[in-house]
Amino acid sequence: MKSRLTLRSGFSVFSLITAFLSLLVLVSPALSDDPPTDGQLNLTILHTNDIHANYGGFWPDGRVCYQSLCEGGSGGTLRLERAIAAMRKEYPESILVDAGDQFQGTLFWRLNKETATVAVLNSLNYQFFVPGNHEFDGGINTFRRLLTSLNAQVLSANLTLSEPLSVPSKLKPWTIMEIEGRKVGFVGLTTQTSQVSSSLNSPESKSTATLSDEKTALTEAVKSLADQDTDIIILISHLGIDADKELAAEVNGIDVIVGGHSHTLLGEGLPRAQGPYPTTVNSPAGRPVLIVSSGSHGRYLGLLKVTFDEKGYPDKWSGSPIPVNDDTLAQMKAPAANKALAALLDDLALPAQNLMAEKIGQINVQGRETMLDEYPRICRRRECRTGDVVADSFLSYFPEAQIAVLNGGSIRHPLPVGEITVADVLSTLPFEDFVFYADISGQELNKIFEHSADGLPEGYSGKFLQVAGLKIIYEVTDQKCILKEIRYQDSGEWKNITPEGRYRLIAPDFIAHGGDGFQTLAGLKWTKTDQLTSDILAKYLKNGPVKADFEPRIIFGQENK
Repeated sequence: MKSRLTLRSGFSVFSLITAFLSLLVLVSPALSDDPPTDGQLNLTILHTNDIHANYGGFWPDGRVCYQSLCEGGSGGTLRLERAIAAMRKEYPESILVDAGDQFQGTLFWRLNKETATVAVLNSLNYQFFVPGNHEFDGGINTFRRLLTSLNAQVLSANLTLSEPLSVPSKLKPWTIMEIEGRKVGFVGLTTQTSQVSSSLNSPESKSTATLSDEKTALTEAVKSLADQDTDIIILISHLGIDADKELAAEVNGIDVIVGGHSHTLLGEGLPRAQGPYPTTVNSPAGRPVLIVSSGSHGRYLGLLKVTFDEKGYPDKWSGSPIPVNDDTLAQMKAPAANKALAALLDDLALPAQNLMAEKIGQINVQGRETMLDEYPRICRRRECRTGDVVADSFLSYFPEAQIAVLNGGSIRHPLPVGEITVADVLSTLPFEDFVFYADISGQELNKIFEHSADGLPEGYSGKFLQVAGLKIIYEVTDQKCILKEIRYQDSGEWKNITPEGRYRLIAPDFIAHGGDGFQTLAGLKWTKTDQLTSDILAKYLKNGPVKADFEPRIIFGQENK
């Protein structure tokens, strides 16, 4: 019998391709062919997260594709749509959700803002969308325009929007689907760190948004759903894998968590996977909670199939992230590319293609052939060549300054080796940050570099600072980074920073205003310039070939100082 789905909403108080294909063949029949019995329910969830506006996908060498499709590459909306269509044909009642961070990362976002995201999500017919921290990078008003135009139901139990321009009907804490007479609840959560890692409440916003405690909001949502006899609950979370595991172990009532924010790929046998798919955690009541996440940038489509028993507990499950590439699509016998969607993507990409034709400079480096850094997130963990070049450009433009810093999270793509275009610069620095300068004491410098490395050497953090004019030395002890020494360059000599000394500092306005938790910087007396970070980098590159051979500026452990 064909499933009948109805939707009700309410408010609470608050490549290994072969290996994958073999897995798909082995596990799919278990849930797709066997009908549910004795009150059981089969549920198939398709999911994405952290796309970051990579709507064209990637060329084979890893460069961002600014076409509807780049031959031989991977990812991108056109391939993703084909994979989704193939899965929907096999599982007609599947539910498609996105766990946030569609905004920011490529020129699709920089040049089109929310209109690109709306066009893509609506074309692929997502049913649920949870905002991530980057959905606020354009300020709250840009997010509201997204909210108004999306067809998908937007969920976030801990996000509250204030007047004016409130559109509460498009933002719900949770919603209920009735599937074969069973009530399935869907809840959304957005990371509270959005308040310091985005432009959630930027000065130009005419209204505000608040994010409450995630665990409290989830507990209240689960209670509200239970009060309506909902015994299956799916959490769509933009909190990160560690927070997802904690909530699974601390809050009763959750059955599945579809995660985002940490860019975590789960799936045995997949390159860079960080755990099994799904990862299971026992709730306080001893029930299994299934956690899934499909990496980032649209390289995978998550597929989770679950059989729930008569009590609403997960009984059987299977699935895997599906690589979004041409070989996999051929093996899946995916339908042909959607011509209307291809035309839409080419229109969205056209402004970026024009910028790609505008050459502005050259970067030379030994030992690398295509990109300065292997991948952009390395700039969130250690010194990277792209960070060196950008920080050097700040000092070059403001020679009266001694020190330049920028948060590693502001670097969204590595700079290429060789010819540089305007598009390369804007892809590397897509945030429209102005550069500020201020005087800072040595004591205050110590505080910001202690904050910069907090949480390292494990993990990645957007607050990790890239530098110019400085040499930072950390000692790694018991998996912690302890700041030992800061030196600055004075007349060609390296000298120690003194607590009482005063130094001229340049930084992007995001961290100057306290973004990424830099409260020490927020307390300085800043002077605003009329220069965007991307403008300064472009001017620096125009002055002649830049040599980007690696030079150690940030040293961990007992390396030679």
